Amino acid sequence: MSFLLVAPSAPGNLELCAQWRSARGAEKASLANRLGASNGLTKNTKLAEAQPSDINSLYRIPDIQRLCRNS
Repeated sequence: MSFLLVAPSAPGNLELCAQWRSARGAEKASLANRLGASNGLTKNTKLAEAQPSDINSLYRIPDIQRLCRNS
């Protein structure tokens, strides 16, 4: 018998995921960075730091999608 373990969602994930889904550009990257950081996701590049004008997330988009699908 196998069990699927699902990590508990961090507070606010539901709202952030809803905002992330409808956001574009730098706002979408910023929301993805907040979700990634608060849920301990793996960065695309180790030790990378976000800049306010970034249009690309520091975190892997498939990981953000999976997180938001399970939130």
